[in-house]
Amino acid sequence: MQVVFHPFLLAVAPVLFLYAFNIDQVVFGDALWPLLVSLAVASALFFALSALLKNKKEAGLLVSLGLILFFSYGHLMSVLRELGLTDGPWLWLPVFAAAFAAGAFLVVRYRDRLTTPTYLLNVVAIVLVGLSLFNIVSHELRSKPEVPQPDIVVKEGKKPAGVTEPPDIYYIILDAYGSQSTLEEAYGFDNSEFLGFLQEKGFYVPEDSRSNYFETFLSLSSALNMEYLGFLEKDPGPDSNDRSIPYQMLQDNAVARFLKSSGYEYVFFASGWSGTSHSRAADRVVAEHHLFDNEFWNALVRTTALRPLARNWLFTRAAVNATFERIPEAVGRSDGPAFVFAHIVPPHHPFRFAADGGLPEPAGSGVEARKAAYVEQVQYVNGKIEELVDDLLSREGPRPVIIIQGDHGPSYAGNPASREASPGKREPVDEYVQERSGILNAYYLPAPDGGTVSLYEGISPVNSFREVFDLYLGTGMERLPDRIYYSTYSRPFDFRDVTDTVKDAD
Repeated sequence: MQVVFHPFLLAVAPVLFLYAFNIDQVVFGDALWPLLVSLAVASALFFALSALLKNKKEAGLLVSLGLILFFSYGHLMSVLRELGLTDGPWLWLPVFAAAFAAGAFLVVRYRDRLTTPTYLLNVVAIVLVGLSLFNIVSHELRSKPEVPQPDIVVKEGKKPAGVTEPPDIYYIILDAYGSQSTLEEAYGFDNSEFLGFLQEKGFYVPEDSRSNYFETFLSLSSALNMEYLGFLEKDPGPDSNDRSIPYQMLQDNAVARFLKSSGYEYVFFASGWSGTSHSRAADRVVAEHHLFDNEFWNALVRTTALRPLARNWLFTRAAVNATFERIPEAVGRSDGPAFVFAHIVPPHHPFRFAADGGLPEPAGSGVEARKAAYVEQVQYVNGKIEELVDDLLSREGPRPVIIIQGDHGPSYAGNPASREASPGKREPVDEYVQERSGILNAYYLPAPDGGTVSLYEGISPVNSFREVFDLYLGTGMERLPDRIYYSTYSRPFDFRDVTDTVKDAD
């Protein structure tokens, strides 16, 4: 008797393929639920049809036909869109339904001659799953470069006078939050009122601060490990797009390791973005996102016949508001201090907030529409940060360290991909470098005398925790040069030092 197993393999093959293709950016847990759901649905259909039709080959071919059409719909839509042949996400569903009906008719008509098709589908399914498994195993067995570790040593007598106990530390990343000069020159928005609020509260806000890298996974892995990432130019190399090393550096970072070894509880607020959606190192993970609110589910849905229902699930309004509300509640659950990390995706798109926190007007596709929507989301974030800062600084007990930072600047105005220049005389690429590197960077560093500590102009994220550890934990770490490295999304490790270019333009 011929064994029919192709429906089960074809149910998991698309999920495994997507995981294998993005293995450097996601963990297997992101793919596990889609695998189980797809396998469960296919199994239920197969066994139900087998009982109804009294023919497993017939049932298997009907289920596999449905799976092939279901998981190929989104891919075909992408191809047709590139060719300019689509007009709305629902347009081709009737065509696919007709294709399934025709295929089902043939299966039922020739139900006594299904041995060869069943054999061929079994082979095809084995090959598809085998290719994905080969890529997954190869990636796991590939040698990884040695990640530089900062030399963190507590020096005797280095701790500042008056610091009796280490403070709670809040590290809040606001994705794509630009600098004052960027917002004013490229977006026509004066952010001085918000910056003035922070300064009145005692924050040190360097003028025109810059990020070290232009992509979130590079910027955060550098900041949280207090090191530059030049070693990635050699392995995996400038032609590689393998993000696994920086992602691992996010998961197991030097800042969290040292703070945990110093008695801190690591509280991690998960975002909807894959790089900060989970943490193995955290003592406590606060996740405001639901099962389907992650990039992997979103990408998978877009490949299927459910594509018309797909949207950008990078974050939800409810999850962002809940994160802002729960950050002040994160500490106080252990006897020691806490290190609270929260990567909040707004003001980065998708644009889901008006300035007052309500629903925004639909943003158009043009540059000016995107810029206006971004500014609205910046204003919303400003209001939530003001509430958060007021809450954190009004609580009893020792005042905390608070770092509020953009991981990189926005890129809705001077985008080299579109060649649309922002106002000014520089070329589009130069404007992009200026816009993308300028970030919000604000430090609240309490001093023993009741005031706050100032740092130095030009401080960048790679040196943030070097300074904090020096001030409060007595490490005496040396500053690194504050440099800016440009690279593209497709060639993230092909670094170009643009520090002098940016400074000359300033």
